[in-house]
Amino acid sequence: MSPDSRNYHDSDPKNVNDISDRNGHGTAVASIIHDVAPNAQLRVLKVGDSNPISEWNVIAALIAAKSADIINMSLAYGLPYRDCPECGRQQTTSSRSVVFEQAISEIGRISANTVIVAAAGNRNNGALDYPSKFGEVVAVGAIDSQFNRSNFANKSGSNYGTRTPTEEEHKLVFFAPGGGNGEYVGSSTIGRNLQGTSFAAPYVTGLFALYYGDPEKARNRAAALKHFADRADLEPRMVGYTKGNHGHGVIRI
Repeated sequence: MSPDSRNYHDSDPKNVNDISDRNGHGTAVASIIHDVAPNAQLRVLKVGDSNPISEWNVIAALIAAKSADIINMSLAYGLPYRDCPECGRQQTTSSRSVVFEQAISEIGRISANTVIVAAAGNRNNGALDYPSKFGEVVAVGAIDSQFNRSNFANKSGSNYGTRTPTEEEHKLVFFAPGGGNGEYVGSSTIGRNLQGTSFAAPYVTGLFALYYGDPEKARNRAAALKHFADRADLEPRMVGYTKGNHGHGVIRI
């Protein structure tokens, strides 16, 4: 792990460097990236633990990660309406998503070649969850070994769809192994079975890391996105594949 990893979840300044994992989620995500791209340097920005993850912590971590080649976000939000329990102010879907998207756009302005990858979400919806819903983000849904869209043990399933918050076409939707339908994915350093788009996203992050680590290829976001879009488009293998639901389909190196 990078020595400048940081904890955004714990408000105690003494714990700013404590990135210990209490539930195994982040460890599994990091392990999958390492398994796919063992030479990639990982920087962990801890944004949650056993409690619900605040999107504001994620935004702070995003800004801190602005110089990274690839940013993996194995998390998802519906961003529903809610009232702030402290000030009473209504926090709408649109207001919260605008702030989130602005942070993502700012990364693109500062570092044009940074690729942001996010999990599509596990609510079995025909619409992507945030932040994968933003058009600048590579959205990753989950499939099983037979190329079926994943349904998980907790009666949820991989989200799908190719629309942005403004109902434009999302052109960066892919699917990758995430278990489901009675199957699981694993990693070399975590001792439990895994299911979910959280674990499909780091698979894709690892593939982008392999691309960026190839000395014959430039670290160029547009070229990397075109490479994977072209490769995935050659043979859509998903059961029931449609471009409107599944974008580029199954990602391949």
